[in-house]
Amino acid sequence: MKSNAGERLAWRFEAGVIAEVARFKPGDAMIVIYRQVSPNEKRVTAVAFPGSASTALYVNTTGSRVLMRSGPAVGGACGQPNAGPVTESTIPDGGIAEVAEGCWCCAPPGETCTPGNTTGLGRALLVQCFK
Repeated sequence: MKSNAGERLAWRFEAGVIAEVARFKPGDAMIVIYRQVSPNEKRVTAVAFPGSASTALYVNTTGSRVLMRSGPAVGGACGQPNAGPVTESTIPDGGIAEVAEGCWCCAPPGETCTPGNTTGLGRALLVQCFK
């Protein structure tokens, strides 16, 4: 992958994620959504392909079921306190969920999260979910 500045970037993914990414063409727009877990370590939450679907679709490639939570943006921002009602759904491994609200997050089974990622039209591959 190359950044907007032309820098070459690399991420490590499981074979199932690579197989899903391979369905897209080289040069397709791609966004890597990650979490900074320590000062020198980032972990990928999702790989998204904007514009690849007419709705916001999330494909679970984590290897186990996950909790998808979504809610509205407040003032154009996600993760705000008292943002309003949150919608929850469980996505089985390999399953797909559609999100209509402006913000999302995913969590491992038995955990929860605050919708802090902006939703976009297209297909996103969930790689790892955090509480």
